[in-house]
Amino acid sequence: MKCIPHAYNEGNKASLSAFILGSLQEKDMSCHSSMWDMILLFCRTFPDAWSYINVHKVVLTQLWQFLRNGCYGSQKVSYPALLILLEYLPPQTAKGEQFLLHFFQNLWAGRNPSSSSAADSATFFKAFQECFLWVFEHVTRFSKSEDDAHMLSIKLFNDVLIKLSWYDYIQVNPKILDVSSLEITDAEVDRMTFDDSSAAIPKYSSGYIKKLGKCIMNILMHITLYEINLDHFCATFVKDSLAILQYRLRSSRFQEPLRRIIDFLLLSQHPLSKGQTWPWELLAGPLIASSFSIIKAIDSIDSVEFLSVIVGIYGPVRVVAHIHVCINEHCCLGSTNHGDDDLIEKQFLQTIKDDLVPWCLLKQTQSTGAKLDLLLSLMQDAYSVEQWHAILTHFAIIEKRSRTDGGSSDHVETIQSFVTLFEKLRGKIPSMKENVHGSGVRQEYWHNELLDSIAISIACESPCICLSHAQLLRTMLGGSNKEDNMYFLSRKAVAVIFEEILKTLILYLSTSSFGWARHSCSLLLSLACMDLTVLQKSSVVNIFEVAQFAFQVLEGSIFCLKMLDDNNVLISCILAAIFIVDWEFSMLVLTDDEDNHDLKCHILVDYHLNIDDHLLKPVDAKLTPRGSLYDIVRNILTCFLVLLVCQTWKN
Repeated sequence: MKCIPHAYNEGNKASLSAFILGSLQEKDMSCHSSMWDMILLFCRTFPDAWSYINVHKVVLTQLWQFLRNGCYGSQKVSYPALLILLEYLPPQTAKGEQFLLHFFQNLWAGRNPSSSSAADSATFFKAFQECFLWVFEHVTRFSKSEDDAHMLSIKLFNDVLIKLSWYDYIQVNPKILDVSSLEITDAEVDRMTFDDSSAAIPKYSSGYIKKLGKCIMNILMHITLYEINLDHFCATFVKDSLAILQYRLRSSRFQEPLRRIIDFLLLSQHPLSKGQTWPWELLAGPLIASSFSIIKAIDSIDSVEFLSVIVGIYGPVRVVAHIHVCINEHCCLGSTNHGDDDLIEKQFLQTIKDDLVPWCLLKQTQSTGAKLDLLLSLMQDAYSVEQWHAILTHFAIIEKRSRTDGGSSDHVETIQSFVTLFEKLRGKIPSMKENVHGSGVRQEYWHNELLDSIAISIACESPCICLSHAQLLRTMLGGSNKEDNMYFLSRKAVAVIFEEILKTLILYLSTSSFGWARHSCSLLLSLACMDLTVLQKSSVVNIFEVAQFAFQVLEGSIFCLKMLDDNNVLISCILAAIFIVDWEFSMLVLTDDEDNHDLKCHILVDYHLNIDDHLLKPVDAKLTPRGSLYDIVRNILTCFLVLLVCQTWKN
């Protein structure tokens, strides 16, 4: 054809056209490179050759077979040639909708995701994306009118991008997603979930799924440049995502589809063309406005993490604005008040305070950790002071209620949620330092008079109705080890709390069976400038409970005393009191006062300090209560020694 084009004449046009254009039946992949060179050159050189043959019988039947069989192994050569073939194919030879649907269905059937290499999969998705976008751009070539072209676009979206690509990505039977979760039994869920059989769902590699999701997202991003409406796909996305969220509660099989929804939204973070906001406006935004009530009802880790991912992608203000829409049952995008900064701020803080904080800080559930991560991810620099105050205000209400209503299990669990919140916040603050715009990098930012007053009230009113209060106070104080330098309380509050700890230790010593231990109380009170009214509490409180509370706090916050390095008297008195307690226990061992000893050992026997291994020997769990108590007291003294050494080096 290159050298003697005149060999193609009227006498042999039909036979040569049928021979060359029908060569797609060749199965030997080693011949495919030459085959495609011949076909494409012939089509370019003799564009009228198609008119001499029965295209459907000679070419298309062979092409569909060739595609269904994955090009017989020549993906790297054959897939890139398909777009050129579509460009050369005369419009009159392609029967519009029928041709395009057969083309993409057979192309999809031959992708062989289970055994294809990563390179072959990448080649396939590149060809699929290019062919799909080319068809969309030239859809009028396959249509008789503008109306037909519009309908064909919708048909391609529905039958190719959604039914083939999208449902292959989430791997859920479309039938079940069209049925309300309230109208189907658990058995039907299991039967219908994946094409009615447990063996129907193929096991795709993570690489294949990632490439497929990226292919779909790239197609959507490019189509928006043509100003083509994405409403149909986006409506399907929201509908399917809501259904998967609802079914996730009833079947563990939906965990993976939900994860793929999250991964698909993460793909929208890829650079968009200037002015493109459709991933939020058409996918994530409507989904949030429709799903928040479901997420709250489900209360699963997956669903809460799903919400956190969206916050991470699109930011707290956008997400909370749509949550506000959902809560107020005005689920339309016009309700999000675009551009009205004052109203946006008001609604943002109102929703955080009235809805998100109470929900995230509810009693302990399986999703508590995920909800607390969500709450922290919602911290917005512009409104961080107000958000932190809203959290602490709710904290104060719950904490006060837990100490006045008899200590219900719900309130104990809620207090535990606050413990977890402070622990998570302590872990996240170091990473905040990487954000130069974050006010949270300053330790003073987290100090708050309301938080100080809560902590002081817990310390002053011990024993509390539950031991969770001691853990809560430890978490607020910090200083569990010498590297822990994040303190949520002010220096003044810390001083008051450790003064209360000292009073508790003195009160405990006042009940000692040894006269010298009791006499030390007046000396300690004198040094600390405290009056003797402290000792009057011994008749109205359970001494062992308050001592138990004090030792629990001390074991997790000893290094917090570094904040009080200018108050040597208080530190010295606490150290002296611990030393006297240690001495008293040693004397009890020597006098073998078993009854008195075992009673006092009960205070601390279950609370072993977490001290660095290079400082202390591990406590042997098999030791008697007497030995365990002695180890506990010695550990506290060792902590003080480390603290004093650190302060000496510092000075």
